[in-house]
Amino acid sequence: MGIGYRPEEFSGLGVDRSQRSVRTEEGLEIIRRLWEGETVDFDGKAYQISGAKLSPMPVQQPRPPIWVGGFAPISAKRAARLGDGYLGTGDMTPFVPVYHEELERLGKTGQGKLAGGHFWLIVSNEPDKTFDMVAPHIIYQLEMYNVWLKAAGQQAFPAASNKEELKASGMISVVTPTQAIDEIAAYIEATGIERYYTWTVPPGLPAAAMNPHLALFASDVMPAFKD
Repeated sequence: MGIGYRPEEFSGLGVDRSQRSVRTEEGLEIIRRLWEGETVDFDGKAYQISGAKLSPMPVQQPRPPIWVGGFAPISAKRAARLGDGYLGTGDMTPFVPVYHEELERLGKTGQGKLAGGHFWLIVSNEPDKTFDMVAPHIIYQLEMYNVWLKAAGQQAFPAASNKEELKASGMISVVTPTQAIDEIAAYIEATGIERYYTWTVPPGLPAAAMNPHLALFASDVMPAFKD
């Protein structure tokens, strides 16, 4: 989970966007306690609950794992305090030490988990052809994200209006299976993640167009990282 960012996500529910941090942190505490079987009384700034009890209980024991995501030091600290793992994307290296330092400060050394990955890593036996297919869709995606991020007062992704700028942005790798293994291994070495993910279907493309690339990833890349 994350705290959200688009103003429309909050105004549509009549929620003050400035409360997103406190709502997230209080909500996480309430969810964790309910999942662990407590009868919850909670008197917070955003939520007031009396005698809440969850039934039926989750299958996972003592509860489902909670992954907290974000792209700032405060997100990494929140993940250490309230989650079981920190979920990042792209260059996580500035935030991983913050996460571990907060775990250590809380006496949780060795308890945290990390997940992350490249924004776009697509495996292909014909990388140039595949890049040409997906590039317009990913350019559109970046353009839309930058509109949303700007409206939220957040840092934008690298701008890309054509294929050359997209290649230079570092937001996408369309590579062979061997190259993908090398890139993922380097990412693991840099971040210490134990779970890897990446976007899979560019907006506007049918899922069927990406199925061969996902199958190639499963058959030729994933076995390199299985225990």
